[in-house]
Amino acid sequence: MTQIILGFLIAINLFLPVSSTDDALANFINPAGLSTARNFNLYYLYNFSGQNFNQNHSVALQVKNFGLAVSELRGVKFSLGGSLSKSFSLGASYYKVVGRHFGDIGILARPNRYLSIGLVIESIAHRRPANYLVGIGIRPINERWTVTADYSYHKKKLMLGLETEPIAGLQLKGYYSPDRTVALQIGISQAQYGLGLFYKKNQNLADKAIGYLSFHKEIRHKLLRSKNHLLEITLHGRIDEQKSGFSLFGAPVSFTIYELLSLINKAKDDNEVSGIILRLQNPQMGFSTTQELKLALDDFRARGKKIFVYAPNLNLTNYYLVCNADKIIIHPVGEVAILGITTQATLMKGALDKLGITADYERIGKYKNAPEFYAQDSLSPETYEVLNSILDNCYQEIVKTFARARNKSEEEVIADLDCGLFTSSKAKEQKLIDLVLYEDQLDSFIKAEFGKFKKISQNNYQQESYNYRWRPLPKITIIYAEGEITEGESRFNPLTGTRNCGAKTIKKLLEEARADPEVKAIILRIDSPGGDGFASDLIWRELYLTKNKKPVIVSMGSVAASGGYYIAMLGNKIFAMPTTITGSIGVFSMKFVTQGLYEKIGIKRIQLKRGVHADMFSQERTFTEDERMVLKEQLSSFYEQFISKVANARNLSLAYVDSVGQGRIWTGNEALDHKLVDSLGSLWTALEYAKDLIHQREVIVEILPKEKFSIHSLTRLLFNMLTNL
Repeated sequence: MTQIILGFLIAINLFLPVSSTDDALANFINPAGLSTARNFNLYYLYNFSGQNFNQNHSVALQVKNFGLAVSELRGVKFSLGGSLSKSFSLGASYYKVVGRHFGDIGILARPNRYLSIGLVIESIAHRRPANYLVGIGIRPINERWTVTADYSYHKKKLMLGLETEPIAGLQLKGYYSPDRTVALQIGISQAQYGLGLFYKKNQNLADKAIGYLSFHKEIRHKLLRSKNHLLEITLHGRIDEQKSGFSLFGAPVSFTIYELLSLINKAKDDNEVSGIILRLQNPQMGFSTTQELKLALDDFRARGKKIFVYAPNLNLTNYYLVCNADKIIIHPVGEVAILGITTQATLMKGALDKLGITADYERIGKYKNAPEFYAQDSLSPETYEVLNSILDNCYQEIVKTFARARNKSEEEVIADLDCGLFTSSKAKEQKLIDLVLYEDQLDSFIKAEFGKFKKISQNNYQQESYNYRWRPLPKITIIYAEGEITEGESRFNPLTGTRNCGAKTIKKLLEEARADPEVKAIILRIDSPGGDGFASDLIWRELYLTKNKKPVIVSMGSVAASGGYYIAMLGNKIFAMPTTITGSIGVFSMKFVTQGLYEKIGIKRIQLKRGVHADMFSQERTFTEDERMVLKEQLSSFYEQFISKVANARNLSLAYVDSVGQGRIWTGNEALDHKLVDSLGSLWTALEYAKDLIHQREVIVEILPKEKFSIHSLTRLLFNMLTNL
């Protein structure tokens, strides 16, 4: 019986170190290795040196923390491993041999990325001594070099080993014992597949050789790498900051900006990917989001890689995204609609007057124009100034970009924009696009232009990569502050499909990130027009406490204005896109007086009070002159704090901040000129800066707040599972 039990390791595995084995093979040696919770992986092993063909086959699999091994010799073995902390794990196995029940207990300690210690108490049974295996692994350079030492107390045997991967995808392992036992392993990995051979020889036993085949859901290193792969990306639906749940009127988010930036930048650094086929099916995104994607595509193309674009139609935003592509191809009956840009201000005063509603307000900052849209029937000169400035800035960006991309003069581009609407043939004639084809002709054209190629779908390309490290990589946490800033929790509105930025939620996320030793830097991603001043200050305070312990980098999305800038100003570095709307350093307070409405519909409201100003914020009346004076003093106090905090954070004078404040909004380009931001760049630019700041190129990116369960998220999960089968 003892020989059968101890022979299992010899018959099935020539040698596996207790400290470094942490995938499905951990079933055979140390169940604590399953604590790495790797995705599904499967091994088939065949013993070439076995006497009985029926006893030469074994299978081992792992699904997250659960493991299973099946062999003719030992039957079925069940294993489970779990982490008690980031550096300490436990595991246990159960199996049955010749009617008797046995178990293994495994321990794995990995205090850092260089050291791993394993202990296994194996073959535990009633009234029978167990065997003890202890092992240590050291990685003196990196994860491609491992030195191991394993000792069996039952056999009084020491085994020394060296494991290396000199070339990506080629694993070489050798082990030696003072009793002249030699074990060798050679393995080859090719993305999700692997094969290899174990060989063992000693003085007492005949040579043993075991071959294996493996499959891994995670992508491992590739030994054989080919080129001329084209990544196929189809953009459709809404592209926004975070995934959305189900909503009655809001369109669901098909892609987040981070998902797309991550996908394009991964392909940029992948030597196997030579180009992108980008299909546009009327994606919906803001102009700043478009700029972020365009920057990633331009960086991809700067590596000497190709971009082929196919679209039924192109509007101004989509054309801006792809204008620099190698080939822009549209459908024969498609069109290019580049009609320029426009903005619209909706003034509500006339409608409110008819309803008997009055907007009463006070503001600090001559450009703080939000109340104007409810209280005035015409725009102020300051509002005209700001809106025209933003239009001019964005229009110049478009003209210069189109001119560079299509090798035209700015005058020619302006003429194109003034014409605006082009049929497919006219667009080709004007050199706005390159080709007119039906979609089924696209592959043939690319083959003729590019040569033989293989397409990779975006779903398959985004699969999880195998982590070879012993300890988790350091984390960079991206915290999203999206929507109107309010007190309380961040919430998603199922009616409109919009979000609010809850101070309570953001505070909690910052506290947790600050306390997590694995988090080395925080990126605050802001897409917010502002909101409640008190809530904004709660977030500001938490950022102040966090910044003193860990770097906080700010990435501005489409809008980071008013309260959005209030929570941005503390960033160690602030990134904005050229057309990001930011600034609006100012404050206002407004209420709607509805007494006239109630009188129109025959409703009387009788109000009793104690205190002269008890009804100051009621909807019964406008502010009195005394109340207006007090309110203005309070708003002035908040404004003084606002510009004082900006001055301290940005190392500017109060007078200067006041001059660029006054409630005025700026584009990212203008904000850079006025020292309100530090640099132009995307969310990915901020992430690369954070990596450089913490001196880590490989990191885990944690996205917060985490997506909660929704019908839409369940549907998307099922779809991804089906497409990945």
